[in-house]
Amino acid sequence: MNSILVASDLDRTLIYSARAFFLDVPDHLAPDMVVAELHEGVPISFMTRTAERLLLELTRTTIFVPVTTRTEAQYRRVRLPGAVPEYAVTTNGGVLLKNGEPDIEWQTTVGQRVSEGSAPLAVIEEFLSRGPTGPGFSGCARPKSSSSTPSWTGSSCPRNSCGSWTHGVPRSAGRCPSRAASSTVCRTR
Repeated sequence: MNSILVASDLDRTLIYSARAFFLDVPDHLAPDMVVAELHEGVPISFMTRTAERLLLELTRTTIFVPVTTRTEAQYRRVRLPGAVPEYAVTTNGGVLLKNGEPDIEWQTTVGQRVSEGSAPLAVIEEFLSRGPTGPGFSGCARPKSSSSTPSWTGSSCPRNSCGSWTHGVPRSAGRCPSRAASSTVCRTR
């Protein structure tokens, strides 16, 4: 029996979307790849042959646990090499799969801890209603001038320094969570 446990993220660690691969090289220089995920019959995630080989070696000698922000349904679309892992953590840790089935004890424990440690919805709604410049807000909005109208600038965004947000990405990625009016948008990494 393997006594070493290895947990690994999936997206942008073991598997990549076509866009995340950043294949800006001629085709003959691109790495050999295999499809790691299909959605509605279309390949949407890939793994390099090297990663495939190394993961197979790893799973022969360890307990491999995929860990992902993906929902359970999104995780189930992923096809990793070798046997289906005995354990997987999905949904930002909210779901522990054991032999492909959600562990009810885990879900109950996580649900209780979230309930005990979270503010009631009414408190969150009141906080958000204050707007991006309200007391205690630490998002990307900040006054650009002495006017009270909030605006957002990527270079002065407090989240930019910690790397939680990237700036200047296409509008389709969404607005800065501050909801400030700006032509520049940001997205989570």
